[in-house]
Amino acid sequence: MEWNKLTTRNIAEEEKEFFHNAIEYVWEGETPEIDEEVLVYNPKTQNIYTDIWIDYGEGIGFEQTDEDVVFWMSYPQPPSAKMMKNEKMPKIDDFVFALQVGKLVVDTAKAIIVDDNLLGSNGKFVLDSHTFNITVSEEK
Repeated sequence: MEWNKLTTRNIAEEEKEFFHNAIEYVWEGETPEIDEEVLVYNPKTQNIYTDIWIDYGEGIGFEQTDEDVVFWMSYPQPPSAKMMKNEKMPKIDDFVFALQVGKLVVDTAKAIIVDDNLLGSNGKFVLDSHTFNITVSEEK
């Protein structure tokens, strides 16, 4: 998403007939869709707010903004259904498994520590057909 700049310019003499002398200026730049609510940045006030691009009948423009230079941006699209469906949420089973592994690691570590010399102490446990090897060592 990026800001789109809109500026006004007075219509040229040769354009006045085309517009039936009903308007004095036109917008230049990419415009929002009719009835689209967008973010608007007003460089004069340095405010960001929302406004709706409307068709007045004799012209188009923002409903609440009357400036010669503005920037606008469409709202972002919400996540697609596919994206929401693919969003991985942790399952309670994953948390239970992690807690079981943690408890078994602690219990195994306690069981294999036979004295103050921790170097070379090894053990293993099996959980849900997964074998885990535990090595207890001391870092200095």
